[in-house]
Amino acid sequence: MSEQNTKKWVGQSIKRREDLRLLVGRGKFVDDIKLPNMKYAAILRSPYPHAWIRAIDISAAEKLPGVRGVLTGADVKAMSSPFACGVPIPPKYYSCAVDKVRFVGEPVAVVVADTRYIAEDALDLIEVEYEPLPVVMDIEEAMKPESPVLHDNIGSNIYSRRIIKYGEPEKAFAEADVVIKGEAAMQLMGDWAKGEVIAAKLTPGKEILCSVAPQTQGSFLFNTDFFAMFKVSAERRPAQLAMASSVMNPVFQETFNLAKGSIPARTDVSGAKFDECGQKSMADLKTASAAGHVYGSLAHGHGQPAAIQRAYLDVITKHFNSDMTSKQAVDELAQAVAAAK
Repeated sequence: MSEQNTKKWVGQSIKRREDLRLLVGRGKFVDDIKLPNMKYAAILRSPYPHAWIRAIDISAAEKLPGVRGVLTGADVKAMSSPFACGVPIPPKYYSCAVDKVRFVGEPVAVVVADTRYIAEDALDLIEVEYEPLPVVMDIEEAMKPESPVLHDNIGSNIYSRRIIKYGEPEKAFAEADVVIKGEAAMQLMGDWAKGEVIAAKLTPGKEILCSVAPQTQGSFLFNTDFFAMFKVSAERRPAQLAMASSVMNPVFQETFNLAKGSIPARTDVSGAKFDECGQKSMADLKTASAAGHVYGSLAHGHGQPAAIQRAYLDVITKHFNSDMTSKQAVDELAQAVAAAK
């Protein structure tokens, strides 16, 4: 067996290949691409979350010098098919709104012009007549029969009903120490969810319970920000060391993470001032660190090279949004990772 096939990737520090070109300003993005006779597109978006489109007048935009064409939902419908959707009655949903807008920012028209500026100026010349419709902001309310319907061809906001059962849930409920009944929400999130908790005036440990994701007990998945420093002359080196020392100072670690809602990168910082969720997370990090079970987040580029990360995400997304079985997903994931190496 070759070394490539026997090398262990999970839990290893992997050298990133893309950093150098980004750090020295050599990154190339879509906006950097310039091709001969290239045109630019600008998108007119809906200001309403739910409304009928009664009329669109694009005549003034089409007459603007430099404009090559204007597409509306009717054009898109004539040239393409609705998005594929794995439900019994798929919604007739296109990349540009046809007759109706269903969220703020949904594309209503597209202008193609010689320059980006001309295309954006032309958007101001398009006149759209909307008829606003009732809006529902709550998932539970949207499921009620009397709620406004987004996709009229379905006749309901419930597109599909699927029952997926793994293991013995009845037995698990019967043997559980606590069973919570009623309205509740579970959010698999990092510290950025803390702002929602604070804004809602909820208390961690009381209205909010923090727990590790199922079947990950004893391990810790981290996502962290990094400081990259260039190689500098000897006289500038002390300034870099001073910055690094300041960032890792226990006082700064405590102050910064209390404000951000995350936990310190250092495991020797006191958790006395942190709330119950923060203290639990700090304890979990210590336990996992001592056991050597601290892993970088795959989703945020800390666990695998970008190509392998994309292979994981592609297969997992396909598994969640199709009828693919778990066995098929495992087989396809193994093939995708092998091909990405």
